[in-house]
Amino acid sequence: MSPEKTNVWNFDAFQLDAGKRSLFRDGQPVSLTPATLDLLLQLVEKAGRLVTKAELMGKLWPDTPVSDEALPFTISVLRKALGENEQKRFIETVPRRGYRFVALPVESVAGKPSRPALELEPLSSRCGALDVFLCYAHEDRMRVRELYQRLRQDGVTPWLDEKNLLPGHDWEREIRTAVRRSDVVLVCLSRSSVSKSGFVQKEIRIALDVADEKPEGTIFIIPARLEDCAVPDRLQRWQWVDLPEQYEELVRALQARATTK
Repeated sequence: MSPEKTNVWNFDAFQLDAGKRSLFRDGQPVSLTPATLDLLLQLVEKAGRLVTKAELMGKLWPDTPVSDEALPFTISVLRKALGENEQKRFIETVPRRGYRFVALPVESVAGKPSRPALELEPLSSRCGALDVFLCYAHEDRMRVRELYQRLRQDGVTPWLDEKNLLPGHDWEREIRTAVRRSDVVLVCLSRSSVSKSGFVQKEIRIALDVADEKPEGTIFIIPARLEDCAVPDRLQRWQWVDLPEQYEELVRALQARATTK
């Protein structure tokens, strides 16, 4: 069963119209079976969150006995329809648990603008571009890439290692320089990032050192939860934001920071 919605979601080159039960790519209709469309709706409306296999099975086939292969097959059909490849992913498989839509869809009500209508003026018109360092775990790279693109669209200058680091760069030196030059450090949190050791923890330590040098009250570190996970103790002094659901709140925080540059 599909959710009773009249909303429209935009992601990448796609527009998903729940009311019309239609998917368009660059304005052209994409043919989907009812079950495949229902699957896409379920994933998109819960973007960034894990949707369990049991939940999806219950939504797609509530009164129909189906084999265990029905869901993976429908996922495969959907991935093909979206044109997924190694460079572009929309759906993340969480082994033995379920699936997660990793793009950042922009939701709107049918007939209204496809971008959120923010009351504050664009970031690019306030004190120049804002430099934002993206700190994340490798496992979250697909979701962070989408966040990177969306921030760029909103006038932010994000720093992302795979975009800014060049072969031969001294990694730690470049990271320290980038963090120190940034106006904001966005620490992207997930169950993977909070539980692993390695580069992401070193980046957080560097950001904490720089934060201690900032004037009291300066918005510098913003923890951003990409899924339901615990915020590490050393980051709990700062109010966090849940993405993508609270993206507009993140933009407001960045706008506030831009006024104090």
